[in-house]
Amino acid sequence: MMLDKVWDDLLISAGQKIKLFDKYNQPHFVDNVKTMSHVYSMWQKVANAVIEREKSLILIKEFEKSASDPRRHFYGKSNMLLQEERQRAILFRRLCNFGKKVEDMAKVLKREYDDLILYKNLNYLDKMKYDYSNLLYSLEEDRLKHSVFGENSTEESRMEEALKMKPKPIIHSNQSFDSPRVLQMSKRYPE
Repeated sequence: MMLDKVWDDLLISAGQKIKLFDKYNQPHFVDNVKTMSHVYSMWQKVANAVIEREKSLILIKEFEKSASDPRRHFYGKSNMLLQEERQRAILFRRLCNFGKKVEDMAKVLKREYDDLILYKNLNYLDKMKYDYSNLLYSLEEDRLKHSVFGENSTEESRMEEALKMKPKPIIHSNQSFDSPRVLQMSKRYPE
């Protein structure tokens, strides 16, 4: 069935595909070539719009990653912020256009076939509501990891480094217990 390829493009799980196959293998669908052709056409258009919208999200993420790097001000042109704003507007327009197409087709699929648009087994209309805020949150998380752990660090390498580090002694070997530093610390942390 050609719908299988379309649902694969939408990363729909095998379980969900089986439910959809059962639905579209009913006699009133199978016996009506015109209806099945329309079903396939609608799902194909939906898949294309969803995939293009997801590509737009990736482009926006890459753009925001570079546009939020404060170092760019040191090697950029004076009109860079204006160019960034124009580029951001173009990317958002693209995202909104594909989002509108998805919403329009979702209404048709729901009205005519009682279907929801799924992507990675999530209701895509619900996912769309939070995509941009999730994208910004993800970027902020990446920035924090980068600032705390460095550019090329991985979880394993950070753990190895932490295990190799020796704790810094409170009293250095050249200090006595009655040195000003030790006396000051003992006042701060009484027994």
